[in-house]
Amino acid sequence: MKITRVNGVRAAYDAFCTDIGIGGIGLETEIALRAGQVIEFDFPGHEDCMLHYRARILHREGKHYGAYFLDVG
Repeated sequence: MKITRVNGVRAAYDAFCTDIGIGGIGLETEIALRAGQVIEFDFPGHEDCMLHYRARILHREGKHYGAYFLDVG
């Protein structure tokens, strides 16, 4: 996956999905994020179609983050 925005500011950071569910996502990335920040990211979907999501960071443990999905506006 690719993080494309952090708090509305364009970004281009690689990330790795470690868990995904109906309400949120677990991910690992080298960048330092804080609880409360909103990230936007592209995630590969069916037949290489890129899906765009927004999520708010809930917690951090080292390079691992948990986030919950926000409505795409």
